[in-house]
Amino acid sequence: MRPKRFTYTLIALDADGYLTTTEGTGAGPWATFLAQPGDGCSHPVTIGSAADLSGITFTITGTDAEDRTISETITGPNIATVTSVKYCATVTSLSASSTVGANTFTLGWTALAHTPIYPVDRFSTSPAVLAVDIGGAVTYSGQCTHGNVYELASDTLQFVNLIDMAALAADSSIGVAQHGATGLRVYVASHTSGTLALTYSQAK
Repeated sequence: MRPKRFTYTLIALDADGYLTTTEGTGAGPWATFLAQPGDGCSHPVTIGSAADLSGITFTITGTDAEDRTISETITGPNIATVTSVKYCATVTSLSASSTVGANTFTLGWTALAHTPIYPVDRFSTSPAVLAVDIGGAVTYSGQCTHGNVYELASDTLQFVNLIDMAALAADSSIGVAQHGATGLRVYVASHTSGTLALTYSQAK
């Protein structure tokens, strides 16, 4: 296939990016949000509160970077911040198992990220190749999956790191996928600011 190039400008963590000091007089669902990450990647969702909300569970519904619907239920924070396991590109609704009363909470996202999955030819005799150029300070890993990237949500797929592309902070790196891989993506472990320029290629 001809090389394909995509660039992502990573957004910084924002603890109240979705909701700021929300007055929890009810149990939701909340469906109107201040903003979305908007960088084309998916991020874990955070709920923070200065109150003890550990007796309440929150259900987060949204979409992943492939625009598939995902949902997760997490226990509320206890004078702290809790973080979802799943990564959302958008949050479309938030609901609580019971009223939050007069307590307040924030809803935001972390700097961790997954780029969208790029499908590759699993039947090719040549493995797919991923090249990454970064701008700024980014720690990342190239990853591949052997699952059905056309039907399964990203949180149900299993990924492994590409050879020579794990926990890197260097610019201009190249990783080779395993034979039979169906898709590639980049996992961002940390960043202060930066961009990812990704080039996918695969010989016939």
